[in-house]
Amino acid sequence: MPSNHIAAPYRYIVTASSERWSFAYLHKHIDWQEEELIMFGKAVKSPRLVAFYGEQGVCYSYSGQAYYGRGIPDWLRPLFAKAYEISGQTFNTVLCNLYRNGKDYMGWHSDDEPSLGPAPKIVMYSAGATRDFCLRLKGETSQRLIQSIDDGSWLEMQAEMQVVWQHALPKRLRVTQPRVSLTFRQVIR
Repeated sequence: MPSNHIAAPYRYIVTASSERWSFAYLHKHIDWQEEELIMFGKAVKSPRLVAFYGEQGVCYSYSGQAYYGRGIPDWLRPLFAKAYEISGQTFNTVLCNLYRNGKDYMGWHSDDEPSLGPAPKIVMYSAGATRDFCLRLKGETSQRLIQSIDDGSWLEMQAEMQVVWQHALPKRLRVTQPRVSLTFRQVIR
């Protein structure tokens, strides 16, 4: 809920149950990996499992990790089509995160890597446990917005969001169920 009358830099959409891709389906079909990231110059285990799918020849890098596209599996194409339908933006990659429970998290960041362009639009699909998606203005330490992300929902991050805002998925120790997050991006070659 916005505080101080700050306009949300995203659009949140809950889909009908007939249009949802289930957590079980996504968990089974995605090739999950435990990876190490470079944070503040040190190698650390990622606090979640990840997978990357992208068009052949696309490379996406962040936190010292490079992901290379080897093609998009047919089973993922309907999700790419839905992300396009929501945003009017084409996407050539999807970064998948598996949060095994509320101990897994994503720290404060902006998806502002040069390979995404100056103001990227990103679309996220969520399946599984409800988690809090938190936002704050860059340079601020206090949180400004919290959006509860439910099973079967989409969140369209507007182009200006990565320029002005940071976002996070904080630990929530009361959450015992897993969640899959798919974030669709257009990587510039």
